[in-house]
Amino acid sequence: MFAQIRFGNIGQFKNRYLANGRAFKPSIQEAMVETLNDTVNVTKEVTPVDTGYMKGHIYGIIVSQTSCKLVSEAPYSYFVNFGHFTRSGSFVEAQPFFSIGMNHFAENITRNVIEKLLIAGFKII
Repeated sequence: MFAQIRFGNIGQFKNRYLANGRAFKPSIQEAMVETLNDTVNVTKEVTPVDTGYMKGHIYGIIVSQTSCKLVSEAPYSYFVNFGHFTRSGSFVEAQPFFSIGMNHFAENITRNVIEKLLIAGFKII
């Protein structure tokens, strides 16, 4: 199970911040790396633990300067996150650990990008 996250509003940020040479995309990538690492930690904290296998197989991948993936390699991650029916027909409730992680990323990426741009010397216009 994975989710690819792309930070696609770069034009919006370029319009709101004065360009500072080549520091623009590296600032965004730095914010993405920090937010992804924090998201991996949050996702692991809320992962239901039976054997620890699922928790031990959650990680992040940087795909590009504006894209990353949150991954849970356990084959049963999807069923734990969204709930499922057993063979006998009873329903096992969802334990949305992965969804919580994705929400954490969405809630923090914009703030972190703005913070990194300000640190890099960009000015709000």
